[in-house]
Amino acid sequence: MTIIKERVREINSSEFSNDVMKSTIVRFSYLYPNDKVLIQKDKIFIEGEETTLPERMQEFFYLLYRQKIYQETLAIRNKIYESI
Repeated sequence: MTIIKERVREINSSEFSNDVMKSTIVRFSYLYPNDKVLIQKDKIFIEGEETTLPERMQEFFYLLYRQKIYQETLAIRNKIYESI
C-alpha cells in the first residue's frame, strides 16, 4: 500500500464557486474517508493509495460537476415546487 499525493488538474476558480468546492470536498471526504483532499493556494491535491487514485480523481470531478449543476438549478426547482 503506497500512499501518494497527486495534483488534480487546474480548476478555473471562476467556473466553480467556493460553496461548490466546499460541498464537493465534504461529500468526497465522507465517501472516501481514507483519502485526503488538500488545497494549497489555487491547487487541489488528492492523497490516497496509488492503485485507487485515478478512480478517486475521476470521482472528485464527477462530484464537483454534480454539485455545480445542483446549485445552478436550485432556483428553478424551488419555483417548480412552489407552483405545485
